[in-house]
Amino acid sequence: MYDIVICGAGVAGCSFARNAASKGLKVLLLDKNPKEKLGHDWWDAVEQKVFEDTQTPPPMPPERLDYSASIYTSPNGKTRMQVLTGKKYSVDRKLLAKRLLEMALEAGADFQENTKVLKPIVSGDKVCGIFIQDKRKMEREVSARLIVDATGIDATLRKQIPFETDFEKEIRKEDTFVLYREIREAITSRTERIVRFGHHKGVSWISFRQKGLVDILAGTFNLPNHDNPKDIVRKYLQDYKADIGDNIVRAGYGGIIPIRRCFDSFIADGFLIMGDSASQINPIDGSGIAASMYAGYYASFPVVQALKQSKPLNKKTLWNYNFTYKTKIGSEFVALDIIRLFLMGRKDQELDLNYLFRRGIIEAKDLQRSDQQRNIFATLKKLIKGIDRISLLKNLKKTIRLSKEAAALYRDFPPEYKPSEFSNWKKRLRAIYNEIPNE
Repeated sequence: MYDIVICGAGVAGCSFARNAASKGLKVLLLDKNPKEKLGHDWWDAVEQKVFEDTQTPPPMPPERLDYSASIYTSPNGKTRMQVLTGKKYSVDRKLLAKRLLEMALEAGADFQENTKVLKPIVSGDKVCGIFIQDKRKMEREVSARLIVDATGIDATLRKQIPFETDFEKEIRKEDTFVLYREIREAITSRTERIVRFGHHKGVSWISFRQKGLVDILAGTFNLPNHDNPKDIVRKYLQDYKADIGDNIVRAGYGGIIPIRRCFDSFIADGFLIMGDSASQINPIDGSGIAASMYAGYYASFPVVQALKQSKPLNKKTLWNYNFTYKTKIGSEFVALDIIRLFLMGRKDQELDLNYLFRRGIIEAKDLQRSDQQRNIFATLKKLIKGIDRISLLKNLKKTIRLSKEAAALYRDFPPEYKPSEFSNWKKRLRAIYNEIPNE
């Protein structure tokens, strides 16, 4: 029997597999896709620091791509500013996926591709295995001491846990983000990357940063009657038709990602969730690579310790995964989530953002620093000093206070599993969220 079965060979799953297998645990990694289809067919920015923190070798060319300054604009496109790169890499997602899988296999993990995870097997309030359909379309059971759901937004196992858990089984539709992306041939010498923040109640960009290619993305919050991201990309193609070729060379598809604070807990007896399945993402920009790498790293320590000491894998022994992620990563992201919900609740969201850009209250230096939480607090303080809209001023003051309270609460996450303390922590968090201005 395996010590650990990990469902999903994405960033979180491969990172956890590598860290656990390297400590001598018997690990099985499963994915519904063949290994050559792992990873998105595009590139994304990743904080440099995460590679050092998780003891992962940094990317090298061709996995690491050119990364230069971007031009950010207001939603209406009239106000523009240049934003420097910060301490980030631009990483080819396909090559990163390939490398993370190779490191997991080199550490001793087993891998089964073309394997569909069907549902969990439970005994009482404990997960003890899964039903799978293998590449021969044969259904069978797989048992393990620990089952991990790293299946992304699908959350195949999380949604089917039949007993009561400390994490949600489902997430709200409005806490997801719908996107579409195309990479085409570029027939121009242009090199800029233009990002429209708040465009169509989301974000969009067109980038000529990679030689010979143009990268176009559009995403919107999954609200009723939201604009179709594919239509937004089509508008870019029309506006820049003299610079863009006819052929799609990469991507050409869309998807849905969670965009909210992480779940209150990531654990149950015999079970973990991580990555998009646990909403471990930045709630402002939707990036999740670094968060998933941290999750795979942090989760490995309590699991290895418990198994080496022949202890059961339950809420008590797995709790440190919750504690470490919440205090180190979650505290920043929950503050950003408060700001996200405030902006989404504004009836004139695009007008507000146009105003902030036009008045110079949002500046390039606020968008390029690495400490995003501290950045936004500083930006909002400047806003309060320069604003002439009384209603917006009052609500922003309250949003700053709530963001700081939420971040402090995450840093004060219970260090040990004590149900009464955890219940009280959740009540305090709900009280903060219930105060977010919605006008």
